[in-house]
Amino acid sequence: FYHLTLPDYLDPSALSGDRDLATLADFLSPGGEIYDRRFSQEENRRLFRHYAEALTMRRKAQELVALFGGKVPHDMSIVPGGVTCRPSLGDIEAFRFRLREVRSFIEECYFPDVLLFVKRYSDYFDLGRVGNLLSFGGFPLPKNSQGLGGRLFPAGILLDGRVESLDAGEITECITNSWYEGKEVQHPKEEQAVPKPGKAGAYSWIKAPRYRRQPYEVGPAARIAIGLHLGDELLKSLANEGLREAGAALKDLSSVAGRHLSRAIEARYLALKMEEWLESLDPDGPVAVPFEIPEKGEGCGLTCAPRGALGHWIRIEEGRICHYQVVSPTTWNASPRDESGQPGPIEQALEGTRVQSDGLTEAGRIVRSFDPCLACAVQ
Repeated sequence: FYHLTLPDYLDPSALSGDRDLATLADFLSPGGEIYDRRFSQEENRRLFRHYAEALTMRRKAQELVALFGGKVPHDMSIVPGGVTCRPSLGDIEAFRFRLREVRSFIEECYFPDVLLFVKRYSDYFDLGRVGNLLSFGGFPLPKNSQGLGGRLFPAGILLDGRVESLDAGEITECITNSWYEGKEVQHPKEEQAVPKPGKAGAYSWIKAPRYRRQPYEVGPAARIAIGLHLGDELLKSLANEGLREAGAALKDLSSVAGRHLSRAIEARYLALKMEEWLESLDPDGPVAVPFEIPEKGEGCGLTCAPRGALGHWIRIEEGRICHYQVVSPTTWNASPRDESGQPGPIEQALEGTRVQSDGLTEAGRIVRSFDPCLACAVQ
């Protein structure tokens, strides 16, 4: 929010005369047209201050991961069967101290700032809408947990306002308009596609994931919307509070303003759940169970990454990986048109948008509301 989105909305000229923040003005100057900036001078200064503070909070959040994961972003402690490190009492207390700092920032800065944003840009609940939402769910729960399908964020789809269960066998990827050759539509566990630069009619290195041949938006809006139907009482309470304070409804989550609001709601929720999980850590408990690589087998792992639904499909023969396929969140959201000509979610969100500025401001704001990672989408 602060570092990849908010600069589109802030006016650096508001920092003139502010000795402490003046250096940010040069760093964040758009270098061109200043268009549709709705925050007052004092609101701009507040948000710029929090922009700087958020850099520190990002570092502290990364320290949380590094305490148990070794490094960020690619931690090295998770292995088949568990983890490689045993949490000491010192690690747990260090984690607790940093988590309290991060949670204070979420409650005192991030969530209020997002509410300010969606109130100043309330019309952005109507900008960049998509509709169909999908979540693989995430954060496995203890076996004795009831009613959530075994995951903190429940899996499912939201289609035409109705929540339905998810069937991973209905997921396909299409390469009709992607620079690959092979069978046009395949399930990821069987997919074989060879790069073909210059392919006639293609316009993207990203493939087109579909569920029952339909495009779906993935990400925080999907998790919160489906969670409002199937999640626990805390998630429902925080989501309803956020929607109420924003003057929005569930149907508004799949929009520019709704995606930012969903991330803020989710941050509040996960910070609270992390405090619970930390209390349950047993420094003397087991950290892994025995695991042997089979000679032959196949499987898939479906989870929620921050940007949305993440799937890995693997097949093993003679004890070695013979097939591996990844479908990342941005592959769903930034997908090109499929064999039926249906555009992906970001393309859908852009269609029909009235652009008022030469700098295509509205288009940029729509795309960045998805927090896309194109490198992830083509890996």
